[in-house]
Amino acid sequence: MGIVIPLLNDVPSIPVLAGTMAIAAAGILFLRQRSAAATADADSDADEPTTDGKKRAVKRCPSNERKGAKSSPADNKPASPSSAPGTRVFTPEELAQYDNSDPTKPVYLAIKGVVYDLTSNRETYPKGVGYGIFAGKDASRALANSSLDEDMCVPEWEDLPEDKIKVLDDWVKFFTNKYPVVGTVTRK
Repeated sequence: MGIVIPLLNDVPSIPVLAGTMAIAAAGILFLRQRSAAATADADSDADEPTTDGKKRAVKRCPSNERKGAKSSPADNKPASPSSAPGTRVFTPEELAQYDNSDPTKPVYLAIKGVVYDLTSNRETYPKGVGYGIFAGKDASRALANSSLDEDMCVPEWEDLPEDKIKVLDDWVKFFTNKYPVVGTVTRK
Protein backbone atom coordinates (compact mmCIF):
# COMPACT_ATOMS: atom_id res chain seq x y z
CA MET A 1 0.00 0.00 0.00
CA GLY A 2 1.55 3.31 -1.04
CA ILE A 3 1.63 6.49 0.96
CA VAL A 4 -0.27 9.42 -0.50
CA ILE A 5 0.60 12.96 0.52
CA PRO A 6 -2.50 15.14 0.21
CA LEU A 7 -2.09 18.51 -1.44
CA LEU A 8 -3.36 21.42 0.63
CA ASN A 9 -6.04 22.33 -1.91
CA ASP A 10 -7.27 18.70 -1.85
CA VAL A 11 -8.06 18.86 1.87
CA PRO A 12 -11.56 20.33 2.15
CA SER A 13 -11.45 20.64 5.95
CA ILE A 14 -8.67 23.26 5.93
CA PRO A 15 -9.27 25.64 3.01
CA VAL A 16 -9.09 28.81 5.11
CA LEU A 17 -5.80 28.03 6.80
CA ALA A 18 -2.76 29.80 5.39
CA GLY A 19 1.02 29.66 5.65
CA THR A 20 2.47 27.63 8.48
CA MET A 21 -0.94 26.60 9.82
CA ALA A 22 -1.81 24.90 6.53
CA ILE A 23 1.56 23.19 6.36
CA ALA A 24 1.21 21.95 9.94
CA ALA A 25 -2.32 20.65 9.25
CA ALA A 26 -1.15 18.88 6.09
CA GLY A 27 1.73 17.37 8.05
CA ILE A 28 -0.63 16.03 10.70
CA LEU A 29 -2.94 14.55 8.04
CA PHE A 30 0.08 13.04 6.31
CA LEU A 31 1.40 11.46 9.53
CA ARG A 32 -2.05 10.03 10.36
CA GLN A 33 -2.36 8.54 6.88
CA ARG A 34 1.21 7.22 7.07
CA SER A 35 0.53 5.62 10.44
CA ALA A 36 -2.64 3.94 9.14
CA ALA A 37 -0.81 2.73 6.03
CA ALA A 38 2.07 1.34 8.08
CA THR A 39 -0.37 -0.53 10.34
CA ALA A 40 -2.18 -1.98 7.30
CA ASP A 41 1.12 -2.97 5.68
CA ALA A 42 2.35 -4.62 8.86
CA ASP A 43 -0.87 -6.61 9.16
CA SER A 44 -1.05 -7.60 5.49
CA ASP A 45 2.48 -8.81 4.82
CA ALA A 46 3.72 -10.23 8.08
CA ASP A 47 3.95 -13.66 6.46
CA GLU A 48 4.56 -14.62 2.87
CA PRO A 49 3.19 -17.81 1.32
CA THR A 50 5.64 -20.31 -0.11
CA THR A 51 5.13 -22.66 -3.07
CA ASP A 52 4.07 -25.49 -0.72
CA GLY A 53 1.22 -23.39 0.73
CA LYS A 54 2.92 -22.82 4.08
CA LYS A 55 3.73 -19.34 5.29
CA ARG A 56 7.13 -18.06 6.21
CA ALA A 57 8.11 -14.80 7.85
CA VAL A 58 8.97 -12.01 5.44
CA LYS A 59 12.51 -10.76 5.80
CA ARG A 60 12.51 -7.01 5.75
CA CYS A 61 15.28 -5.04 4.07
CA PRO A 62 16.73 -2.67 6.71
CA SER A 63 19.23 -1.19 4.28
CA ASN A 64 16.41 0.36 2.20
CA GLU A 65 18.38 -0.34 -0.97
CA ARG A 66 15.15 -1.08 -2.87
CA LYS A 67 12.53 1.57 -3.53
CA GLY A 68 9.61 0.97 -1.22
CA ALA A 69 11.60 -1.35 1.03
CA LYS A 70 9.99 -2.06 4.36
CA SER A 71 11.78 -2.33 7.65
CA SER A 72 10.85 -3.46 11.11
CA PRO A 73 10.17 -0.97 13.93
CA ALA A 74 13.63 -1.72 15.30
CA ASP A 75 15.10 -0.30 12.09
CA ASN A 76 13.36 3.06 12.50
CA LYS A 77 16.43 4.73 13.94
CA PRO A 78 18.76 6.72 11.68
CA ALA A 79 21.94 5.03 10.57
CA SER A 80 24.98 6.17 12.44
CA PRO A 81 28.15 6.87 10.46
CA SER A 82 29.91 3.88 12.02
CA SER A 83 27.04 1.44 11.30
CA ALA A 84 26.46 2.43 7.68
CA PRO A 85 29.27 0.90 5.63
CA GLY A 86 30.40 2.76 2.54
CA THR A 87 28.77 6.04 3.48
CA ARG A 88 30.25 9.39 2.56
CA VAL A 89 30.85 12.41 4.78
CA PHE A 90 29.63 15.59 3.06
CA THR A 91 30.39 19.20 3.86
CA PRO A 92 27.36 21.52 3.63
CA GLU A 93 28.85 22.92 0.40
CA GLU A 94 29.16 19.44 -1.13
CA LEU A 95 25.62 18.52 -0.09
CA ALA A 96 24.32 21.72 -1.76
CA GLN A 97 25.38 20.28 -5.15
CA TYR A 98 22.60 17.67 -4.82
CA ASP A 99 19.67 20.13 -4.72
CA ASN A 100 17.89 18.78 -7.84
CA SER A 101 19.16 21.59 -10.06
CA ASP A 102 21.09 19.07 -12.20
CA PRO A 103 19.01 16.13 -13.48
CA THR A 104 22.18 14.06 -13.95
CA LYS A 105 22.98 14.17 -10.20
CA PRO A 106 21.15 12.44 -7.37
CA VAL A 107 18.90 14.42 -5.00
CA TYR A 108 20.01 14.40 -1.35
CA LEU A 109 18.55 15.76 1.87
CA ALA A 110 19.88 15.53 5.41
CA ILE A 111 18.05 15.27 8.71
CA LYS A 112 19.94 15.33 12.00
CA GLY A 113 23.17 14.99 10.01
CA VAL A 114 22.14 11.83 8.12
CA VAL A 115 22.00 12.18 4.31
CA TYR A 116 19.21 10.41 2.39
CA ASP A 117 19.04 9.76 -1.37
CA LEU A 118 15.68 11.08 -2.64
CA THR A 119 16.43 10.45 -6.31
CA SER A 120 13.72 7.78 -6.61
CA ASN A 121 11.18 10.49 -5.78
CA ARG A 122 12.89 13.41 -7.57
CA GLU A 123 9.62 14.99 -8.76
CA THR A 124 8.54 15.66 -5.16
CA TYR A 125 11.61 17.88 -4.59
CA PRO A 126 11.73 20.44 -7.46
CA LYS A 127 14.55 22.95 -7.06
CA GLY A 128 13.53 25.78 -4.73
CA VAL A 129 9.79 25.01 -4.78
CA GLY A 130 7.68 23.31 -2.07
CA TYR A 131 9.54 20.36 -0.58
CA GLY A 132 12.36 21.13 -3.01
CA ILE A 133 13.67 23.75 -0.58
CA PHE A 134 14.89 20.86 1.60
CA ALA A 135 17.02 19.27 -1.16
CA GLY A 136 20.76 19.76 -0.85
CA LYS A 137 20.51 20.83 2.81
CA ASP A 138 20.22 19.57 6.35
CA ALA A 139 16.60 20.63 6.82
CA SER A 140 16.23 19.44 10.41
CA ARG A 141 14.85 22.66 11.91
CA ALA A 142 12.39 23.28 9.05
CA LEU A 143 11.03 19.73 9.22
CA ALA A 144 10.70 19.87 13.01
CA ASN A 145 8.69 23.08 12.67
CA SER A 146 6.68 21.86 9.64
CA SER A 147 7.98 24.91 7.81
CA LEU A 148 8.57 25.56 4.13
CA ASP A 149 10.61 28.66 4.97
CA GLU A 150 14.00 28.24 3.31
CA ASP A 151 15.66 30.20 6.13
CA MET A 152 14.58 27.42 8.51
CA CYS A 153 16.53 24.78 6.54
CA VAL A 154 19.38 24.58 9.02
CA PRO A 155 20.83 21.65 10.95
CA GLU A 156 20.34 23.14 14.43
CA TRP A 157 17.55 21.27 16.20
CA GLU A 158 18.88 20.42 19.68
CA ASP A 159 17.38 23.55 21.29
CA LEU A 160 13.84 22.81 20.08
CA PRO A 161 11.05 21.95 22.52
CA GLU A 162 10.22 18.30 23.06
CA ASP A 163 7.09 18.37 20.86
CA LYS A 164 9.12 19.67 17.88
CA ILE A 165 11.82 17.05 18.45
CA LYS A 166 9.07 14.38 18.36
CA VAL A 167 7.92 15.74 14.97
CA LEU A 168 11.53 15.66 13.74
CA ASP A 169 11.96 12.08 14.97
CA ASP A 170 8.82 11.11 13.03
CA TRP A 171 10.39 12.59 9.88
CA VAL A 172 13.60 10.64 10.57
CA LYS A 173 11.55 7.42 10.77
CA PHE A 174 9.74 8.28 7.54
CA PHE A 175 12.91 9.04 5.57
CA THR A 176 14.78 6.05 7.05
CA ASN A 177 12.00 3.71 5.92
CA LYS A 178 11.58 5.25 2.47
CA TYR A 179 15.06 6.29 1.25
CA PRO A 180 18.58 4.87 1.39
CA VAL A 181 21.16 6.51 3.63
CA VAL A 182 24.17 7.66 1.63
CA GLY A 183 26.21 9.41 4.29
CA THR A 184 26.40 12.14 6.87
CA VAL A 185 26.94 15.88 6.67
CA THR A 186 29.23 17.94 8.84
CA ARG A 187 28.24 21.23 10.37
CA LYS A 188 29.98 24.42 9.24
